[in-house]
Amino acid sequence: MVGHDEQASFTHVTAGTPADVWRRHPGWLAGDPVSLDGIDRLVVLAAHPDDESLGAGGLVATAARRGLRVDIVCATDGEGSHPDSPTHAPEVLAQLRAEEGRRAAEALGVEGVTRLSLPDGDVAAHHGTLTDRVVEIVGDGPGAVVVAPWRRDGHPDHEAAGRAAATAARRTGAHLWEYPIWFWHWAKPAQAPWSRLASFDLDEPALRAKRAAIRAHASQIAPLSQLEGDETLLPPELLAHFLDGPEHYVRTAFTAAGDETGSVRIHGTSGE
Repeated sequence: MVGHDEQASFTHVTAGTPADVWRRHPGWLAGDPVSLDGIDRLVVLAAHPDDESLGAGGLVATAARRGLRVDIVCATDGEGSHPDSPTHAPEVLAQLRAEEGRRAAEALGVEGVTRLSLPDGDVAAHHGTLTDRVVEIVGDGPGAVVVAPWRRDGHPDHEAAGRAAATAARRTGAHLWEYPIWFWHWAKPAQAPWSRLASFDLDEPALRAKRAAIRAHASQIAPLSQLEGDETLLPPELLAHFLDGPEHYVRTAFTAAGDETGSVRIHGTSGE
């Protein structure tokens, strides 16, 4: 299981653990499966546009297809993804990425995204605001699941979003399902909390919808231009972690959804 002393600094261009290494591990398919039985709505929190598609796109698409209410909430507009871009100022990136998020949600069967427009790279400083908004959207928690980035994912904004989601789940009585993203890149299978990871199988319609949603985030999976500073942030070797099923979630009952502390410092990826 991952411990804070095992975590290390890394960047989005650092060579990570290949997707096929994870998929060969016996724990990959061994966990108790996630089920939507008894669930009537999802509140899906993303730190940046694309988190929901990468980490939970298949779950969202399946829930929407079943007629469950799904709300997608994006904490930031992802304006910090290309801090050295010579072609896209932060306010331009914010609008671009917000539109990509809208199209991705549409591909998953969800109409619209609630944008909170918190500062990209500084979500932790707005814990109260983020928590209050998630609580407001969840409302009466029984039957609801808050789906959010994992509190030990390695990205400060992801972990801050996860902590806010945990607090909101505890306040409302909702369940909490956390999805790793950067963990798959920097960690190794021996560090995974396999006893707590639950898998969610994706059928073909869910896979198609998830892949379409990921493609909608063109500013992240392709270069903004050929100039230095506009490079691709999610190259194929990173995307390989997300283009096939199953998805994995760390599930926590609302009674145990307290905050966790500690984070991995990640550099150069504030907006992914």
